[in-house]
Amino acid sequence: MTTFNGTSAPKTAQPDENDASSRESLLQKNIMTMIGKTISHYKILAKLGEGGMGIVYKAEDTKLDRFVAIKFLPHHIAANNDERQRFKVEAKAAAALNHPNIATIHAIEEADGEMFIVMEFIEGQELRKLLIDNDQLSIDNCLSYAIQIAEGLKAAHAKGIIHRDIKSGNLMVTESGQVKIMDFGLAKIGGGVHLTKSGTTLGTAAYMSPEQARGAPVDHRTDIWSFGVVLYEMLAGRLPFRGEYEQAMMYSIVNEEPDPVSKVRADVPPELEALIHKALTKDANERYQHADEMLVDLKTIQKAHESGSLTLPGALHGFRTGLVPTKKLPFLIEKIRKCTRPKNFAVAALIVLGILAGLLLIDRVQKKQVVPSVAKHKQVTFTGNAHYPAISPDGQFIAYVEDKKKLVLQDLSGGQLLELYQANDILSPQWSPNGSEILARVKEGDSSRTLLIPRLGGKPRGTIVRGGSMAWSPDGIWIAGAFLDWKKVVLTNKLTGEQKEVPVSGFEWLTEIDWSPSGKLMLVLTQDKGKYVIWTLTLDKGQQRKMYEIEKELLNPRWAPGGEAIYFFIRQNNTTDLMKLPVSAETGETRAEAFTLVSGLQAGDYYTLSANGKRLLYTRFLEYSNLWLVELHQDKVETKPLVQGTSSYGHPAISPDGKWVVFNKGKFPYTHIYKMPVAGGTPEQLTLGEALHASAVWSPDGKRLAFGSFKGNEAKIWTMDANGDNPRQFTRTRLSADAPEIAWAPHNKIIYQAAGNRNLSILDPETEEERPLIQADSVGWIFFPKYSPDRTKVVVWWNRSDAGLWVISLVDDSQMKVSDQAVIPVGWSPDGNWIYGFYGRVRGKTLVRLPVSGGESEIVFTLPEEIFLTGVSPDGRKFVCMVPQTQSDVWLLENFDPDIK
Repeated sequence: MTTFNGTSAPKTAQPDENDASSRESLLQKNIMTMIGKTISHYKILAKLGEGGMGIVYKAEDTKLDRFVAIKFLPHHIAANNDERQRFKVEAKAAAALNHPNIATIHAIEEADGEMFIVMEFIEGQELRKLLIDNDQLSIDNCLSYAIQIAEGLKAAHAKGIIHRDIKSGNLMVTESGQVKIMDFGLAKIGGGVHLTKSGTTLGTAAYMSPEQARGAPVDHRTDIWSFGVVLYEMLAGRLPFRGEYEQAMMYSIVNEEPDPVSKVRADVPPELEALIHKALTKDANERYQHADEMLVDLKTIQKAHESGSLTLPGALHGFRTGLVPTKKLPFLIEKIRKCTRPKNFAVAALIVLGILAGLLLIDRVQKKQVVPSVAKHKQVTFTGNAHYPAISPDGQFIAYVEDKKKLVLQDLSGGQLLELYQANDILSPQWSPNGSEILARVKEGDSSRTLLIPRLGGKPRGTIVRGGSMAWSPDGIWIAGAFLDWKKVVLTNKLTGEQKEVPVSGFEWLTEIDWSPSGKLMLVLTQDKGKYVIWTLTLDKGQQRKMYEIEKELLNPRWAPGGEAIYFFIRQNNTTDLMKLPVSAETGETRAEAFTLVSGLQAGDYYTLSANGKRLLYTRFLEYSNLWLVELHQDKVETKPLVQGTSSYGHPAISPDGKWVVFNKGKFPYTHIYKMPVAGGTPEQLTLGEALHASAVWSPDGKRLAFGSFKGNEAKIWTMDANGDNPRQFTRTRLSADAPEIAWAPHNKIIYQAAGNRNLSILDPETEEERPLIQADSVGWIFFPKYSPDRTKVVVWWNRSDAGLWVISLVDDSQMKVSDQAVIPVGWSPDGNWIYGFYGRVRGKTLVRLPVSGGESEIVFTLPEEIFLTGVSPDGRKFVCMVPQTQSDVWLLENFDPDIK
């Protein structure tokens, strides 16, 4: 054993660690030994508290002459390299938080093998201690503390940081009444609140969300549940869920409803009771979706409470139907009973008359009050492989794509599935306005076409309509189409083949179109530098009007049935909200601000509406990916998983010496670059900060990495050492968010695709100068650059008029076509004579190799699962493959808009 000053301690007989009294004796001895010690420049003064994450001491920072709190990482965690690394990452992320309601982390330090965190010292006491001393808090204090907690959670969640262990013991209250949230980001260390690991206390378990109790993945909504438990505890003086042991507590949380807080305390405002009820909803999708929503309601309740007039906040409708709950009547009756002595008859009569008059008034108000309908969700498919749902105009039938290859029809009232069509790939089916046929894009081999498929099956008819997005005119005669890079919408007459073009401008990408019910307007969704814009386009004059703009991912704008509103999805932090924008049906002008109809959907990126607007069909979509290692031997192919779980791993790249692989891990909007041995091992995180870091590639000497970093509306090229040190941003670069492919060329050159540029750019890291890969203006887009082993050539997929796989010389700029088939390149053979790739799409089950000199392709290996972006070792024997997994089912949503009767 080594002390903090570096000297060796004498060996002594160790107490039996299995004996509780011995452990307690040893712990107290260690605590007493710590008092008065100086560690680094911190003098330990006193013990403040202890918990599953270690003991906390008050200390003096002798350099800055201030008091701090120091928490040491427990030895059973500090001795584990994985846990130490996780501690560093979590603590660094939490240290970035700067908010008056969050305890500040000053530093993460080590001394003689001990790791500890230096935090703000707070003069005050735990909320738990306040509750023990006071039983219940006043309504005013409860609201004040709750608002501050919500403010802190809002700030942390906005930065993608989840607490995971909100409880009264992690909340400090100063003498001035300021609340500070402690231990942000640390609950994950050592499994803190996971039931599968030891050390979970009954106190911690009492605050767990149902998803935590079940061991399911959690997000920021688990903090909202725990916050609801704390609020209940502040008001009632006890916890909502109880159990004598851990498993009993877990059962109560998952299966039982708590007593209404008004049963314990009669003066709780019903609005506040409704808020708690919503926060403690077991289905996370029906809970408050964001802390700021809860904050708005808390402030509304506080203001009304202070003024003596309470009205139910909008977010709480549906959790309460009356203005005064009947549970308050016993409280009022007891007051009347106290007044029924003879001398108080007159007072009692006045009270009775007052109550009756109040109840009559309440009844009248309630009859006038309009309470929004509660949205109803119903699962329609259970295969886990249903995509692109389309509901018939009458709302009775649905068509969807099964396994991406079969278009099937289903009667919502029951019956067998009817297969309508089968192809290699089927995209975006849409019913005709009269419900007689379905428009769909299909891919067969390397070709793509648009078909009109009869609703009950039969021979489909081809059409000249083209477009990644398409829309029917209300009369069913015209079909509009547009592709991602078009600056026009093309209208095609289904009967005559006549075509008209309507120009549209002011953007980089055109992603969606929808025809208005009046037939006069076209809805157009565009994307440009991280901004999503909804436009309306008059089809007779081609006038373009900007309707709505947002810097969050916006999907599927759709006209409401009468054209008086536009629905759309907003996706952020892996959840989706259904929004409504009121507009003029004639001109398309906005009439009010957009607002949320349904929040917290786990929706995919596609939905359709019935003609009357009462039914909405969408997919609930879960996507994640892992990395697999494929090794080629003379007589066999070996595969094994390198990582597993429900996170998303992508863009693997193997180092020039073949020993390491870098990749990105995480989900939008935050991912980071990691490194680990190709053979497998513990991933090491290389990047920090709140951004989407992706597409890392190695320098030719293996000493540096280049990668893309996406933050807000900017995407830049960065480099760093292979261990994550010395990061450098190239401020003048503008990496494309849609094709963020990067490659590192010989002579220290980085190649990437700039935003809005069809060509590839070559960046000199020394001078930051850039030049195009193809000197002449490129016709068509260039994707997936991969350098040859001798670094004299680069292979790309080029969708020019003569589309295919092309090899471009870096010596003389000459170009040679290798294949006219749709092959996505992933790398080269060691001798430079073969190119590895996938056929047809960016992902596939079979990896092939094509001779550079031309000729037939050969199969390298076939896997049971589709594989995506793939890194190839220099010897051509090892492949690290991204293996995506998806689960997608169709759901029916009704009663989502109270204006639709």
